[in-house]
Amino acid sequence: MGRWAIYIDIEGFGALWEAEDRSLRCLNGLMEAVYLIGTNVFPESPTRLFAHQIGDGFIIVSEFGAESLGDPISIAIVLMRKVVETGCIAKAAIAEGDLADIQGCYPKVIRDALRDENRVGMGQGIMTTFSVMGTALIRAVGISKKFSGGLLMTHKRVRDRLPSGLIVREIPGTDVLTVDWVHSNVPRVKTIQEQAHLNMWTTEALENAIRGYLEKEEASPTWKLNTKCLLAL
Repeated sequence: MGRWAIYIDIEGFGALWEAEDRSLRCLNGLMEAVYLIGTNVFPESPTRLFAHQIGDGFIIVSEFGAESLGDPISIAIVLMRKVVETGCIAKAAIAEGDLADIQGCYPKVIRDALRDENRVGMGQGIMTTFSVMGTALIRAVGISKKFSGGLLMTHKRVRDRLPSGLIVREIPGTDVLTVDWVHSNVPRVKTIQEQAHLNMWTTEALENAIRGYLEKEEASPTWKLNTKCLLAL
């Protein structure tokens, strides 16, 4: 059993960048929520979290594997709901595997030039590096790419390890489950948001915000249909 990983990113971030204040507000909201959850809910071993920013999103990885996937599912639901409050919609995927610091595998010239954990001087310029890699990241990103929409996805094979109260839908002909992160009633979600001191909207407010997003924002018909149908909107 590998470490679990959540890959979450903000949908349509490139288009949002034209309205810089909005794109940064969404990213800041996600970043703050990740930090508060890691600091206030999972601060110590063996449940501590490791979060790495990747562009407009994060890969969040556990220290160890777990029989139940209640924690990663609940964390992802809290984060996706929080992103809606910022005026955006996120996509997330959960997978399991390994993740390691690959800095020691860099070329010697790079290792010798490292100024700190992820910066390499190039004369007066700078190279930044991303030093973690592994199957947990690769698999989570792979799931995320399978379907468009503001979805929370995972493998069908982990269905019996998901928490009660979760509303899931299978996509026929695939190995993917989607989680209704708007309507699922999982007690652990409420616990995490309270311990992280995160205020959350009601289900009705989330529904209204997502419907408004679908009506006003530019997105592909497939993206809108998947989001609407798989979230029962």
